[in-house]
Amino acid sequence: MSRPADRIGERAPWQRHPLTQFLAVLLGVGPMYLLSILGGTGEAAARDFRPPTVFGSLLLVVIVVVLFGGVLVLLLNAVCGEPLRALNLRRSTLRQDLADGAGLCLYIIAAMLLYGLFLGWTGMEQVPAANRKIADALAANLQLLPIWFGPVVWLQAALYEEFSRVFLLSRLWQIWPGLAVRVAVVLVSATLFGLGHIYQGATGALGTAVIGMILGLHYMARGRVLPLIIAHGIYDTLVLATLVIGTVNGLF
Repeated sequence: MSRPADRIGERAPWQRHPLTQFLAVLLGVGPMYLLSILGGTGEAAARDFRPPTVFGSLLLVVIVVVLFGGVLVLLLNAVCGEPLRALNLRRSTLRQDLADGAGLCLYIIAAMLLYGLFLGWTGMEQVPAANRKIADALAANLQLLPIWFGPVVWLQAALYEEFSRVFLLSRLWQIWPGLAVRVAVVLVSATLFGLGHIYQGATGALGTAVIGMILGLHYMARGRVLPLIIAHGIYDTLVLATLVIGTVNGLF
């Protein structure tokens, strides 16, 4: 009896097949994006974003990280025949990954500051209404703070969202390895990432798509997962802290 392959080169022919990779993407990230887009579209259209609760926040973290994240791990291992470490396309050190993550976060901050200036110049809302409601809820309920600054930001957002991003990109890049198509796949991934945050409205979704593009291009250039998680986690932490502090002090 053959054991499961632990290196990409040992995969069975059906595990390397392009159709297998494509189906893994559909099954792995399709349901989460579909639910996020449909739910967020309904909330945005009805302007009925419901502020987070302690139970709801914890439940969503468990569902997203354990259930949806577990499905991704299962598909990667059992269907695609790859270990988690195969998502790192290049070798690096922990020190370099940490430095890259910090630098990447600075790029994202700079891009979002420019985007914010553009929104202000055009007279559009700079802070989405949904984000204001989240900040209001956190400022009013201190029990939410450790949940959001911990599991929600670092597990649900940084860890799961980046895991799903590199899963999608690495699968589709195996099907279409050409440079132009790889960039196109990054743009498609960024668009889906933005639409998955449509509950923030059009400006929020577009800003999120820009962040997704920056993260995807960095992964294409460096091929490392940890810098994406670090940059995403730090950026979300800073934004959330700014919103909460601004709310407490009556700035928003």
